[in-house]
Amino acid sequence: MLLPKGCHIQHQIDRGMAGAESNRIAAKGVLYSENRHDCILPGTRRFTMSLHMRRGYMLDTNVFNHVLRDGVAPSSLVARGALFATHVQFQELQATRDDDRRKQLIAVFQMIGPNRIPTETSLWDVTPWDEGKWSPDDEFYEHLLVDLGRRNGGKSNNVQDALIAETAIRNCLCLVTGDRDLAEVTRARGDDTLTLRDFLALI
Repeated sequence: MLLPKGCHIQHQIDRGMAGAESNRIAAKGVLYSENRHDCILPGTRRFTMSLHMRRGYMLDTNVFNHVLRDGVAPSSLVARGALFATHVQFQELQATRDDDRRKQLIAVFQMIGPNRIPTETSLWDVTPWDEGKWSPDDEFYEHLLVDLGRRNGGKSNNVQDALIAETAIRNCLCLVTGDRDLAEVTRARGDDTLTLRDFLALI
């Protein structure tokens, strides 16, 4: 089944925020590629877009943890292309129990300033209003969730990870993650992934 409208992300600058947040982009449906057949759901044929053809990178939540832990300069990520995140990553950072670490992680998130796009599926008690799209009827999200559960035994955050992976795949974004299970499932379903180390090595 073809992805709705191919590789799609619509740009809408949020001018009400300062600094990096002023460059936030909301996804609404504008094509990133004129070729509406670039993005194909797995089961028909593999993704054909190479990394240099990608329009951006979806940062998994653990990327922000690695940046803080390893002392990576946020600017080194920004310099490598358009960066994206959903409400999921920010919510997970906000759920950090240690107060000081939570503040530091949120500061890292804000310094990197990824473009905020809605998840491709909306879930009760998970997706805030206007932060997710009406769920497609192809059950692709559900397949990702099942795949993750089979690999990691049903981790408590699989629901969130599947949302991140689905949004990356449907929007032709390369997923940057340190989660091996999530990376394997995402690649098996047709998308590219990178570790943070490999991402920082990009020219």
